[in-house]
Amino acid sequence: MSKPIDPLQSCLRQEAALIQQFISVLQAEAHALEQTADTGALIASTEEKNRLYGLLTQAGQERQAQLQELGYSTDKAGLDAAAHEYPVLKPLCQDLFDLAKQAGEINTSNGAVIDIHMRRNQQALDALRRLGNMDPLYDASGRAHHAPTHRKNIKAG
Repeated sequence: MSKPIDPLQSCLRQEAALIQQFISVLQAEAHALEQTADTGALIASTEEKNRLYGLLTQAGQERQAQLQELGYSTDKAGLDAAAHEYPVLKPLCQDLFDLAKQAGEINTSNGAVIDIHMRRNQQALDALRRLGNMDPLYDASGRAHHAPTHRKNIKAG
């Protein structure tokens, strides 16, 4: 005979497994960010992150539905209350919270590295514009625009 919390347990396990997959993708992304020329790996990790994000969204919605069906609120407080009433849920909830925290930390770190790369690339482009006096120039979105040319008029005599 099944217990009323069996569907919630299953949902929590599935969600934890998805977060673990997401963490693996984030770790691969971190490695690809170390290899600055590996844009193919970055594109692949972004696509996989987007796919997993969709699955995590569905799993979160299912968890919320299960909590609501059991009479709890659909937020963290509701999950905590369910774990308090059904102690078998406590390790699953803790695992879920720990994995989510780990994923958030890696994602934040990767975002900071991406920001550094973007600033470095922008600085390199700015330097090339100044040195090359190139016209037309391209902005970050690939659109051409004309930059003012700075030429010094030198007069002899």
